[in-house]
Amino acid sequence: YMSPLKYKRVLLKISGEALMGDKQFGHEYSEIIRIAEDIQEAIDLGVQIGIVIGGGNIYRGANAQLNIERAAGDYIGMLGTVINALTLQNVMESLGIFTRVLSAIPMMSVCEPYIRRKAKRHIEKGRIVIFAGGTGTPFCTTDSAGVLRAIEMNCDLLLKGTKVNGVYDSDPTKNPRAIKYDIITYEDLLRDNLQVMDIAAIAVAKENKLPITVFSIKEKGNFAKVLQEKAKRIIMNRPIHKDLRSKMESSMKILEHELKGLRTGRSSINLLDSVQVEAYGNKMPLSQVASLSTPDAKTIMVQVWDKSMTKIVEKSIAEANLGLTPTSDGQLIRIILPLLTEERRKELVKFAYKYGENAKIALRNIRRDGNEELKKLEKENFITKDEHHNLSEETQKLTNEYSDKIDAQLTNIINMIDIFKEVDCTNIQPLTSVCEMHQRMRDDIVAYGDISEQLFAILPTEKGQIARDIKCYVVPKVVELTITQALKALKNKDFTSTELTTAHIEEMSKQRELNAYITETIESALEQGKIADQNYLQGRARPLEGIPIAVKDLFCTKGVLTTAASRMLSNFIPPYESTVSQKVQDSGGIMLGKANMDEFAMGSANVNSYFGNVISPWKALDAPLTPVVPGGSSGGSAAAVSAFLAMAALGSDTGGSVRQPASYTGIVGFKPTYGRCSRYGMIAFASSLDQAGILTRTVEDAALMLQAMMGFDDKDSTSINSPVPELVSSCKKNIKGMKIGVPMDLMGQEGLQEDVIKMWHNSIEILKSEGATIINTSLPYSKYALAAYYVIAPAETSSNLSKYDGIRYGLQVENDPRSIDEMYEMVRSIGFGAEVKRRIMIGTYLLSSSLIDDYYLKAQKIRRLVAEDFNKAFKEVSAIILPTTPTEAFNLGEKQDNPVTMYLNDLFTIPASLAGLPCCSVPTSLSSRGLPLGMQIIGKPLNEYDTLRVAAAIERG
Repeated sequence: YMSPLKYKRVLLKISGEALMGDKQFGHEYSEIIRIAEDIQEAIDLGVQIGIVIGGGNIYRGANAQLNIERAAGDYIGMLGTVINALTLQNVMESLGIFTRVLSAIPMMSVCEPYIRRKAKRHIEKGRIVIFAGGTGTPFCTTDSAGVLRAIEMNCDLLLKGTKVNGVYDSDPTKNPRAIKYDIITYEDLLRDNLQVMDIAAIAVAKENKLPITVFSIKEKGNFAKVLQEKAKRIIMNRPIHKDLRSKMESSMKILEHELKGLRTGRSSINLLDSVQVEAYGNKMPLSQVASLSTPDAKTIMVQVWDKSMTKIVEKSIAEANLGLTPTSDGQLIRIILPLLTEERRKELVKFAYKYGENAKIALRNIRRDGNEELKKLEKENFITKDEHHNLSEETQKLTNEYSDKIDAQLTNIINMIDIFKEVDCTNIQPLTSVCEMHQRMRDDIVAYGDISEQLFAILPTEKGQIARDIKCYVVPKVVELTITQALKALKNKDFTSTELTTAHIEEMSKQRELNAYITETIESALEQGKIADQNYLQGRARPLEGIPIAVKDLFCTKGVLTTAASRMLSNFIPPYESTVSQKVQDSGGIMLGKANMDEFAMGSANVNSYFGNVISPWKALDAPLTPVVPGGSSGGSAAAVSAFLAMAALGSDTGGSVRQPASYTGIVGFKPTYGRCSRYGMIAFASSLDQAGILTRTVEDAALMLQAMMGFDDKDSTSINSPVPELVSSCKKNIKGMKIGVPMDLMGQEGLQEDVIKMWHNSIEILKSEGATIINTSLPYSKYALAAYYVIAPAETSSNLSKYDGIRYGLQVENDPRSIDEMYEMVRSIGFGAEVKRRIMIGTYLLSSSLIDDYYLKAQKIRRLVAEDFNKAFKEVSAIILPTTPTEAFNLGEKQDNPVTMYLNDLFTIPASLAGLPCCSVPTSLSSRGLPLGMQIIGKPLNEYDTLRVAAAIERG
């Protein structure tokens, strides 16, 4: 039994013939009274009703034999609908039903003119509105008028009253063998030309997703029964499952067509699809003048049917810009495929990823739309639970079938990225971690009660929106201070910590369009400010006392929402604090809020957040109204520091997620040696690469923050038990006599911007002027680092994110899944974004038993070779410098449709990440477009001191 208010507002479409009973034309008042009583019964259920009546009982019945011109006949029919509307109104008002007639053809003396808003007000007040006069124009049926009025009145359902319940392939009153449809779609109606409504009406209903129920108006009380879901009826839904296969097949054909022309080193006749031959006065495809075959993996044979054209065909192939050199003996053309160059292979990687990802996105969208539609239809009781289950199973089978096909294509994609296959790794041991792990029994876990809801209820949260344009603000002077300057001023009582914190909070409220924060902890920040003021008064100030900071939303913060920018953790409130954020707060730092980021730290532009993208506070000179990305994944942290919304921000760096956004926003970003900062309480992305880092506006500020953050932690098995030196003095120490390496061969790297090369040379000159010796350093295996990283990181992602299943951990959704697998699938489909799903899929694929040796273990061996490159270099030099990024920041949305292009942003940051080395990005200059550029300093393991020392020298220059 359905609630009587299942449908709040409906439109009833009645044919004129329904009013004439058994007569040939005109009205049968007993029938009209019965219809009016049925409508009264529906009104008593609390449903708002609009009515459209046809005019066939008047014009069609009496005048069908007359030869009247179509437009004139349509107007006569419209007048007939007015007569019917007035007749029904008279009967209904005699029953005490308030009724209004609104005509599309104005006739003020008999009824109101149709005005959409006025009609809606009548309906909202509980009056019956009869829409007369059709649409007011000829060549439109009352079916079309019914659909249009239902849409305009925001009706939940259109009910068409006919002689029978449901839709048949022919008239069941005349054909006893007529077949009744159980479920039918709009497409079925249009394709089979079923006479339910006219084609135009069906098309408009389909376009506007208007459900239609066909029922028998001849049965007394049937109208109310339909509204109560008691009557048999047929729902004409938009297509759910019927066209899924054809849609998925189309996606696969597009993918196959796009990939078949990519030359991968294996022979395929598809490689010659683009070759056009001038033959017999016309341009025609090669396949129309010759037969093609592939006798082996490296050879294509072309047999020209007309021997006199052999030379013409040979020339056409050579001039097709395919990089192929055909040879012939006058009769047979032979093409030997050359080995791929690295440049060509990289180009193919980009194309293959783009094509493959487009196909995967299309497949996911088709499946998602189908499942969402099924859920909605079951919820609205358009289909039963069993029907939903059966259709879902069929959809899943189709999805599995096409997923397997995409996996086959994914093999080709993976083969494109493994440029390191050419590296000889004989006798090389895989490098799975850059530091020795120490396993201990965990005795630090404390059982907390489930207080998440109480904590969440009192949590002060502000969520930003996607910025459309950025205003310029006059920043209060106090927020422009460095940490060093602010600490001195606080000590001298020039202002209080509360005042400093308040100034930052005010600035945050002005610049929320940057969307730098996911959660703002304003109340607790002000409380901590008061405590800091007391500590200064009592002479107990800690190293960072009263300094407002942001914390990347990857670090667990006790009692404060921690989401990793994912829907999967959108309501997660940790009962414990991460070690790094605890150490900073123990040193006196004040948390202003949780900074936005790419979901689970996967991204290079901060466009993958469930809470919206972050906007950089910087603007390009040539496009001041175009938003620029802040970099990622610590984009919110970088934007907050750069825009004076925090004096420092905690970030995390897996493949460059601190350094790259620092470079893009003109600030300092420092990633310590892997293991220097505890990972306890930091949500994992790729465990062997993840490391906490810091973003500040000066190198000295970074040293102050690192001093508080670094140190051994027994709760992290990868934490390094090594003393942390005093770091601040490094910023004052000169670099005279230091040997600094420059990998000159990387200056010719493809895609390196001219402004970046110029900055690199300028930085070298600065270091020379400071007394350093520059040495040309070679890092030959760095060119394979990017490919190795995008094997290792997704593989670890696949493992780390497997715990988010909706049972033990992660998002919980309300549903009634039929199996545990279905529930896992639902949680992860809803909870994870596109980039996270992409990396999980690639990682799981790479860890399969058939691929793990060729890809994952090979990538770990490449990692060791990359680390050994640095070890050899550091025997001669104390630090290495190279750009942080190959280009300046790019415009929002510029590279989002090509994941490979996005990954290339990490080209210069990933090698140091694989080796676990300390590195710092320091701002040096602006590009020709007025956007920041950063130089990267890579230091020896555990030598953060000299890394800061070189960074400070570049900063001074």
